[in-house]
Amino acid sequence: MNGNLLDTNVVVRILNGDKPLIKTLSEMQGFCTCTIVLGELLFGAAKSIHKEENKRKARDFCSHYPFIHLTESVSYAYGDLKKDLQSHGLTLPENDMWIAATALANNLTVITQDKHFDSIPNLTVIKL
Repeated sequence: MNGNLLDTNVVVRILNGDKPLIKTLSEMQGFCTCTIVLGELLFGAAKSIHKEENKRKARDFCSHYPFIHLTESVSYAYGDLKKDLQSHGLTLPENDMWIAATALANNLTVITQDKHFDSIPNLTVIKL
């Protein structure tokens, strides 16, 4: 699979109506999302004042794009990635490592605003 995996922070900006970001993304194509991103969105929704509305928005958003589930190949990519990062003295948030592993296992580019992904070898990243 080729395409662009939307990181949680980008999805939140879209859901919040960030017009410049939405315009930039409209010039691109081939977006998908994944299990970890949905989990992070649902966590944010659970902490919000409008829990059910925000959960619905998260589910609705993710339902409009191809959805990448955690698979055995993602698990292998995660294990290798975490070991490689630790051997170089690097630590990243667990969810970011899972998102990166999802992208690596599926040959996807991560669309993000996080700098965490910069330290991951062989991962293609577009920062917005």
